[in-house]
Amino acid sequence: MLREKIKAEKRKGRDTSLLEAELEYVDVKEAAIKAQFESKR
Repeated sequence: MLREKIKAEKRKGRDTSLLEAELEYVDVKEAAIKAQFESKR
């Protein structure tokens, strides 16, 4: 969802730095949750 938003905003020539920062945060959060889930197995 965020990746599509970033692409759309770039096509419109708009600044995407906030969206990209949000995507990085979500990616890190996802990796942390996956690692936590894997350690509980």
